[in-house]
Amino acid sequence: MKTLLSFSVALLLCCTVRAQNWTLIWSDEFNGPSLDLTKWSYETGTGVNGDFGTGQLDRATNRLENVGIESGIAGANGNVLRISTRKEFYIDRNYTSGRINSNGKASWGPQHRIVARVWPKGVRTMGQGFAFWMMPDELPQGQSTISWPQGGEIDIMEYVGSIPTFNLGSTHYAWAWNNNQWADWNHGHQGGYYSFAEQQAPDNPEYIRVDLGAVVSVDRVELNWENTGKSFKIQTSTDGTTWSDAYTTTAGDGGIDNITFGARNARFVRMYGTQRSNDWGYSLFEFQVFGGSSANLALNKPAVASSTQGADVAAGLAFDGSATTRWSSSLRNPDYQCCAQSSATDPAVAANGWHEYGIDWFADRIEFFVDGNVYHIHYFEDGAAFAADGQNEAQVQVVNGKRVRKSEFSNLYSEWHPFEHKMYAILSAGVGGSGNTYGGPIVDQAIFPADVYIDWVRVYSNGITYNPPPTVTLTAPTGAETYAAPANITLTATASDRDGGTISSVTFYNGTAVIGTDNTAPYSVQWNNVAAGNYTITAKVTDNGGATATSNAVTVAVNGTSSNLALNRPGTASSVTGAFAASNAFDASATTRWESAYADPQWIYVDLGNTYNVNRVKITWETAMGKDYRVEISNDLNNWQLLKTVTGNTALVNDWTALSGSGRYVRVYGTARGTQYGYSIFGMEVYGSGASTSANIALNKTGTASSITGVFNANNAFDADAGSRWESAYTDPQWIYVDLGGNYNVNRVKVTWETALGKDYRVEISTDLNNWQLLKTVTGNTALVNDWTGLSGTGRYVRVYGTARGTQWGYSIFSTEVYGSAAALPVNTQAALKPVEEKIITAQFRGYPNPVVNNYNVEGVEDRSRVTVLYIDGTPALRTQVTGARIDLSPLKPGMYIIQIFSKQGVINQKIIKQ
Repeated sequence: MKTLLSFSVALLLCCTVRAQNWTLIWSDEFNGPSLDLTKWSYETGTGVNGDFGTGQLDRATNRLENVGIESGIAGANGNVLRISTRKEFYIDRNYTSGRINSNGKASWGPQHRIVARVWPKGVRTMGQGFAFWMMPDELPQGQSTISWPQGGEIDIMEYVGSIPTFNLGSTHYAWAWNNNQWADWNHGHQGGYYSFAEQQAPDNPEYIRVDLGAVVSVDRVELNWENTGKSFKIQTSTDGTTWSDAYTTTAGDGGIDNITFGARNARFVRMYGTQRSNDWGYSLFEFQVFGGSSANLALNKPAVASSTQGADVAAGLAFDGSATTRWSSSLRNPDYQCCAQSSATDPAVAANGWHEYGIDWFADRIEFFVDGNVYHIHYFEDGAAFAADGQNEAQVQVVNGKRVRKSEFSNLYSEWHPFEHKMYAILSAGVGGSGNTYGGPIVDQAIFPADVYIDWVRVYSNGITYNPPPTVTLTAPTGAETYAAPANITLTATASDRDGGTISSVTFYNGTAVIGTDNTAPYSVQWNNVAAGNYTITAKVTDNGGATATSNAVTVAVNGTSSNLALNRPGTASSVTGAFAASNAFDASATTRWESAYADPQWIYVDLGNTYNVNRVKITWETAMGKDYRVEISNDLNNWQLLKTVTGNTALVNDWTALSGSGRYVRVYGTARGTQYGYSIFGMEVYGSGASTSANIALNKTGTASSITGVFNANNAFDADAGSRWESAYTDPQWIYVDLGGNYNVNRVKVTWETALGKDYRVEISTDLNNWQLLKTVTGNTALVNDWTGLSGTGRYVRVYGTARGTQWGYSIFSTEVYGSAAALPVNTQAALKPVEEKIITAQFRGYPNPVVNNYNVEGVEDRSRVTVLYIDGTPALRTQVTGARIDLSPLKPGMYIIQIFSKQGVINQKIIKQ
């Protein structure tokens, strides 16, 4: 029997920095005469259009030729497990291999160390490889399967013959396999490459330099990044030898960097990178240099670089004036090498000796190590390793003199958090076919059989019982609405416990002050008599195990009678000129402004966030004032009420008082400019008081029902006739919904039943007819009129969903009334909602269709503009880019999202519905 003493000593020597009280809880020393089938199972199958889906050429078998126990292997502590790939025809493949796993027999999650001692002796060429990895052993509640990589994957050891001096440790996670692109793996899949040769030495600087041909004055550089540098300098020189810094940053974020500095004389200008943002090389589409004019001084000038990946990405391509070509430095990640065998004597080749490959799996991170050297730390939450900025960053840092890759995060997808759940272990070898499985396709130089020896696999616990935090989302208020003081605000939240436990409480906070607590779902608290001011609201959830989590923060504005209702509210305009955006007219600055195109008519409106009785509008014009214009108000952006008509104006400040109108949106509609320029407004202020919304917004809207009886159709429940009614079939369940025609913040639903009432039913709201939010649950009803107030939800469709009838007849409703205020609408709906008699002015940006199925078309932004899609609570759902004037949204599930497009003009935010 082998002893554990040598490993214990090594553990103490290598891991003092990461000291934990690790206790051995499971191991296989492979000392028996055959594979221990109480711990492992054989996994058999193929990789080409077969069971594994990896493109490999081998068939995994349960034969001794592929998986067996061996003795007398040099350096081993007793017997070893041998996994062999062989070149032989077997059933239908020209190669065989071995693959075993602990699925259903042993699995582990956070607070464990999982480590194996491996000698990949026969892995020598491209196409040969071995992996020690983990896959999910738990399923989401109510699901019988989980797709890859939704459930997550941990590659503890991934060793291929084409990169013989490196090991890769990485994670995989996303919602669906076809979303499994590098951007959507949040950089985690890039992992960290452990270098046996360099002992994880720090990164080397890279540079690209242009020769302007003569000493000239320069004051600006523009970098168009394909793959950004995290830390870099712009340096200048007159002789190419002595360099001075013109600009330095440690927070490079990609895209287009427009860098200005004081004028200086230079013949040579270079970008000098000291830290990459990931393991790819520095990469620039364009590197432009300017000196007091718009002429690019670097265009087609000679260039050199510290390194390149190849001739197709040479240094000169960054100065050719084309944004489709690029320079790229060499990869920090190793390149696959073809085709010779690796050295049989070089100690930096992992195939020449034993190494320990493992992970320390904690609640907030996974630390990958080889022989005790941590080389990759993968964090589970944005902000754990970097600033909480939503960028899901990854970069190389030097920790204790070692090069350590840090990446984040995994909890991007609300449906499943893979690294908070148990996974089972897999040991597998194979032969590469298509793609880069096992480092590329097998080569003629490969020698078989290729044996891999595993001395042992051991699992340790640190004694901590992991209780994953629950989740909580603040559903109301959303931050889009405002309130009039004294305000009565309904706070609502949804919460769940990801490990199947229960929710003990949800507490709502204003800053650090407790507003109230609800211990039962649906979670809500009424916050009454709120004074004027701005408030930061959060919800904190506690589960039955004491774990807590806090929701996203929402800012709530409560306006007093003297408040400028338009201050810092969203603005929308028919057009903008340059950087003079619509929002500038509603900010707190007296110097920023909105400017329109140089044409008539033009308009700008503000979303007040709720319905108000408006009595005053003050407009401060820049010199380019409006001569003739109207001030209007609306509740739905479709029907506008006139507040004021102005003709022949020459004043720069127009303060209109004694106005009278009620609505959520206030618009200035210009019909004649006072100058040849566009309309230009420094500030637009709106004043008034809170207004109650007494209109039935479901009146005469379209109804749809699960069934009807006779002539009693769904529309009857929403008409103005108190005698008409809808009646369903005589079964349960049944439902009826109304299309309000747009999104509304609903606070009241009134149902007037005929004698055949609903005993048990739900009132629900939705933006897309797929995802329904609960407004009210009713049980044991006997009343013919149900007037439900204090509701809180946003959507376009309101549904009554009956689960139990009160009579033997169908559900029968005389009327369903809905009350509330208009919710914020996407900017790109503004043209469609304009009155038909008005001339439509095309804005710089346009996005359509909305709702969208897969492809969202965009106009007015550049190709390759960075795109982030957010859930409504502000968490990221997808990262992609504009390609061919389109954004591919096919990876998203149906629902409502916010698209952020980072263009040269700035950040564009659009609310969309994905079908």
